[in-house]
Amino acid sequence: MTHTKKWVEAANKWLITTIVKGDGTHDPAQDWTVEELSAEIANGAARFFVPANGGPEKWETLDCNDEGPIWRTLSTFQNIPCYKLMIKAPCKKPGAIGDPHFITFSGAKYDYHGECDLVLLQNPGYKQGIGLNIHLRTKIEKFYSYIKTAVVQIGGETFEVTGAPENLHWLNGIEGTALPARISRHPIGYRKIDENQHKYNILLGNDGEFIEIAIYKHFVSVSIKIPSDENFQGSLGLMGKYENGDKVARDGVTRIRDPNDFGLEWQVQPSDPKLFRFAEGPQYPEKCSLAAIKVLESRNLRSEGYTISLDQANQACARVASAEFDICVFDVLATNDMGIAGAY
Repeated sequence: MTHTKKWVEAANKWLITTIVKGDGTHDPAQDWTVEELSAEIANGAARFFVPANGGPEKWETLDCNDEGPIWRTLSTFQNIPCYKLMIKAPCKKPGAIGDPHFITFSGAKYDYHGECDLVLLQNPGYKQGIGLNIHLRTKIEKFYSYIKTAVVQIGGETFEVTGAPENLHWLNGIEGTALPARISRHPIGYRKIDENQHKYNILLGNDGEFIEIAIYKHFVSVSIKIPSDENFQGSLGLMGKYENGDKVARDGVTRIRDPNDFGLEWQVQPSDPKLFRFAEGPQYPEKCSLAAIKVLESRNLRSEGYTISLDQANQACARVASAEFDICVFDVLATNDMGIAGAY
């Protein structure tokens, strides 16, 4: 007998989820825990839609394009027995993805291809002063760079994740800690999508606000879903200033226009907390190494053994939201891997 997973939201607070069988009965023993739920919140929103004109019922997910939020049909979930449902989510997903592309709190995008340790987020005021920090370790691969490892610090505890070939995580320095678990009382969830894709979620509050660390092969991505004023007011780092997304220096005031200068400004320094388990790559005062980025022209890629054409890359990214379409195509071409489109 098949089961249907049902997300429940009431009074703007996440509740323990239930599983409803195909015959409509409910088995409480199979309820998800809050930690498991945090691993299943995908891009933030889904709804079971029943058209007023009597058309087929369908699952839809909330996505974003340049004009704002749109609902997309998820054909794989059509016509499953479930209750009507809606889960709230915004379009803002600040963070770093791909090779790597940075998205500020205002939604602006820029690239920085340095190899070093970087401060994605610095927020000493998080939760009345326990503090929240996110650091990234980037590595150069041919003519692009990527995020190799990410580490989140909440209070005095850390959660570190690295991609292939290791595909490992460490909670407070302990390798392979069983998940779900907690970091400074914040639930950590885990979901294995397939052999190449893994997702970790750290739940920050009761309204679906969480940090997502996503793995595709050796690529690590980090994003903040549903960031709130309560938790992120005063945040700085490579996602910019929380209040307006401006790319500002460590003083919180000086604007930096050039992406390379901005990246160097937020290279991890001795005054920052030491989050990674060990040092690797350029360490301050040695500056970040820069990748020799080339123009991604088909003839240049073919001469270096790349086989994917621009048309194939466009096709691979066809289902990606328009706001991320161009960077998806870039990553498919740069990595010669159409599967990376699934990371968007």
